[in-house]
Amino acid sequence: MLLLKVSFQNVIDADGIWISITGMTIVFSALILITFILSMMPKVLPLLEKIYPESEGHHHSTPTAGNGSNGDDEALVAAIGFALHSQTNN
Repeated sequence: MLLLKVSFQNVIDADGIWISITGMTIVFSALILITFILSMMPKVLPLLEKIYPESEGHHHSTPTAGNGSNGDDEALVAAIGFALHSQTNN
């Protein structure tokens, strides 16, 4: 049976410490870069919007149901809520 010798000397012989330090440096640098990019977004996005303005044809709001009166919408929501309540309490 092959016996493995487990010791810290194996880590030193295989340059494990330098590999670990290099990996941690790469990850830390990437995290700093991501933090910098995210912190600059509020300043960069207005500049990009001047270069690429939003087109007038796209609307991101939800359309109103029916004729657009809030009374009808509230009645519809109340009816749906009552139906769901009635089904779950049977």
